[in-house]
Amino acid sequence: MTIQLDDTFEEVLGNTFEGMAFSFVERSDDLDFDWSRADLCWASIDLIEPAQGRLYLVVPTEEAIALAESVVGDQGLQPDDALAVLGEVANTVGGLWLIELDEGNRGTRLGLPKTGIGTLPEDAGAQVALFDFDEGLIGALLVVGPTHDDL
Repeated sequence: MTIQLDDTFEEVLGNTFEGMAFSFVERSDDLDFDWSRADLCWASIDLIEPAQGRLYLVVPTEEAIALAESVVGDQGLQPDDALAVLGEVANTVGGLWLIELDEGNRGTRLGLPKTGIGTLPEDAGAQVALFDFDEGLIGALLVVGPTHDDL
C-alpha cells in the first residue's frame, strides 16, 4: 500500500492536536521552514502494517515546549519534556493513521517512537508537508517503504 501526506493524514494530525493539545492544525501555505536548524525537536515512528514508512514530526524547540505545555497543562517545561510529548504525539498520529489505512481490518503495527534535537537523520526522497498550529509551524516528513530495523 502506498501512503502519502494527504487529507487523511491531515485529518488524523488535526484530530490528534485537537484532542491532546486543544490546538487546531491546518496545512500551511508558508513553505519557509529551515530543516537544518540546530534547535529542531523531532520525533519519528516506523509504520509497519498495513503501510510501510517512517514518519517524522519536526518542530523548533520553542514551539515544541509550548506544544508540550499545552498537552500536559503545565508551564516551565524543558526540551526533554517536549521531546517526550512529541514522541507521544508521533506515536498517536502514526497509530491512528494506520488504523485509517487498514481497510481490511487486518491489524496495524508500528515501531517505538524515537526523538532528538538537531539535524534530522538523512532520509532521501521524503515527502514533506507543513502545518500551522496554535503555537507555530510543524513539519511532517514521510519516507515511504521499509525503513524499520525489524525487516
